[in-house]
Amino acid sequence: MKKALTLLMAALMLVSTAAGAFAEAVHYPDATDNPNVVAYLSEAPKGVPVTAVADTLTVAQGGEPNTLYPQEGNQIPAIIAYHPLYETLVVYNQFTNEFEPGLAESWEMIDDTTIRIHLRQGVLCHAGYEMTAEDVLWTAQKGAASSVANYLWGQFDVDNFEIVDKYTIDMKTKTVFGPLLSYLSDTSTGYIINKQAYEEQTPQDYARNPTGGSGPYKFVEWIAGDRIVYEAFDGYWGDKPYFKNLVIRNISDDATRAMALENGEVDVIYGVDTSSYQTLIDSPISNLITFPSYQLIHMGLNLAVKPFDDVRVRQAIRYALDLDAIVGLAFSGYADVADAPWPNSLSTYLPPEGDEVYDYNPEKAKELLAEAGYADGFTFSLWVADTTAWVQMAEMIQNSLAQVGITCNVTVMDQNTLLADRATGNYEAYIARFSCSSNETAWWRTRLHSEGDYNQNVVQYKNADVDEWLDAAQTSLDDAYRTELYQKVMHQWRIDQGWISLACPSMAYGIRSTLMGVEPHPYGTMDLRYIRPIDAQ
Repeated sequence: MKKALTLLMAALMLVSTAAGAFAEAVHYPDATDNPNVVAYLSEAPKGVPVTAVADTLTVAQGGEPNTLYPQEGNQIPAIIAYHPLYETLVVYNQFTNEFEPGLAESWEMIDDTTIRIHLRQGVLCHAGYEMTAEDVLWTAQKGAASSVANYLWGQFDVDNFEIVDKYTIDMKTKTVFGPLLSYLSDTSTGYIINKQAYEEQTPQDYARNPTGGSGPYKFVEWIAGDRIVYEAFDGYWGDKPYFKNLVIRNISDDATRAMALENGEVDVIYGVDTSSYQTLIDSPISNLITFPSYQLIHMGLNLAVKPFDDVRVRQAIRYALDLDAIVGLAFSGYADVADAPWPNSLSTYLPPEGDEVYDYNPEKAKELLAEAGYADGFTFSLWVADTTAWVQMAEMIQNSLAQVGITCNVTVMDQNTLLADRATGNYEAYIARFSCSSNETAWWRTRLHSEGDYNQNVVQYKNADVDEWLDAAQTSLDDAYRTELYQKVMHQWRIDQGWISLACPSMAYGIRSTLMGVEPHPYGTMDLRYIRPIDAQ
């Protein structure tokens, strides 16, 4: 399991504050060097309490989950709320790019389509029941039948799983499946749930009062619109959390969330907006940690409706945008311009060349619009989730498109509302985020494959060649061949402009300067049990 290591990062950047000396201890499990991580650290003034509330770690995120049942919600607010409660069979280590034991103590491939999972014995869920092979089978079957979780569990041949004994199960995939371990480590819908605990409640009750996880914290209460309260689980099998109590608050406004950390009201914040970076850097009460993310901020266009069904219109929109300027301003230099269907941080990414390059060219945009029959432009509605940098991008996009005759009406929405409404297909365009949980390009298959509905292939991108390459990559065990196929997908997608990729932002956490133990993860989650006072052993 993860050990409490202390790392002074190679790319460390220290910023002077009124407090004087600098704290230099930041915990990164299983890593001895990570030059991509940049930390701005200061020593807390004397007399500052370790946490806002004694014996409690208070964390703020930017949204409220729609459920605490992992197979019904895979949005970031829900994923953050799941993380203390549940565990996966396999754990992906983002520093080593290796897979480590989770609930599965070990595993072995029996044949090309069968993995034998050996579970840890004696692991209890929060209701007090032991986690067994039957729970793995039940979780997979429920997931395969779920419209939300099917993207993961639907890859498995759940009807032909075989329970070998109480702690051993043979899990079969429908075909040879290259990204198998990545799927078993997925920290959105890949969590294993205790069957008996779930079935003792109605599905509606469980979603608000979950007891079937085996994670380091157990659920206490959910105060709608405000917070979720957790307590350390005494029966947890692994490393115990430092803090007995955990509170995850919902503070949707970026500036307000950063201010809550600066004022000492919370101890950790997720999703620091770049407009708040300097404030947290300058404050002796807070530290800032940034690193590359697995996030892709994009403008999705509903390709099932006019005029976005015409590739020339989509290309015109891309040529009309000076993304270097737009992204630079919106993210204050803390994001790269995105130009692929997935984040630049994935190992399959290659920079665009030749006809894949879209330089800022408003005249070219006008020519393409005229060819498509929209010489006089058109009007559309653009939804944007209420994140400061995204709203700023929407406003700049609105201004840029006006220069080529396109009228873009911007509506700012709560993120959960946007995602729920988007899933109905009743939209024209939006700005939001796609993310993946590891360095595995297969996660993007459901976003790009034509078989997916609006829950998965949310823009309804359809290309038969792309479908073929995605399927071939998923059913191959040859990593080099898989990479070659994904790069073909990337090239074709750039021509098609399936959506308008905008930015690959840095991931950032803010943490009280009395604390250490942030585990940076490009997905935007972290293992909160390792956060502890700087002087703790």
